[in-house]
Amino acid sequence: MSGGMDDVREVLTYAKRSVLSSIQDMWRRKLGLSKENNDLAQELFSEFEDLTRRSCGDWTITWRQLADVALVEEGSEDEKLVAPLLSAFYEPLTEELREGWIKFLKPWRSELMNEGTDAQQAAEQIRNENPMFIPREWMLVEAYKQADQNDFTLVHELYELFKDPYGVNVDQALVDKYYRLAPKEAFTKIGTASMT
Repeated sequence: MSGGMDDVREVLTYAKRSVLSSIQDMWRRKLGLSKENNDLAQELFSEFEDLTRRSCGDWTITWRQLADVALVEEGSEDEKLVAPLLSAFYEPLTEELREGWIKFLKPWRSELMNEGTDAQQAAEQIRNENPMFIPREWMLVEAYKQADQNDFTLVHELYELFKDPYGVNVDQALVDKYYRLAPKEAFTKIGTASMT
């Protein structure tokens, strides 16, 4: 069987390139960028990921709030640029992190505009790529408990919510209830902070 291992290596090399390209493409779309510049998208993603982690940001909410940042009027002061993200962080931003976000957001927004995308289109693309709602343990635990008592009200509510993860037709009361940071007790309570 000549070339057997060479064929395997070739397939693995191709698969690795293909997977990496798909991942970079995903980050590009999540950032609202439409042009095929995966290198820039990877650079922006790396900075975004680092800032989100260091800012104690909620991953899902931080991504989603980029849509509101895209809508901030051009030329606005720096505080207005960062303001839409503040609801995604578990801790207040330090001055260093605030400056880091501004340093990231300005070139990111410039790139959106350089692509010929207006702010409304960019925000729509970001919202289409970044869900508003995902199943989270802090949401599910109470539904489990109620279901165990044959009360499926919360299970049905969450089912309706997750049918529309992008929040297009979700009732405002559900948005207010579920589009938020996890409650503090979720980080210490058995079943949400750790597996039982």
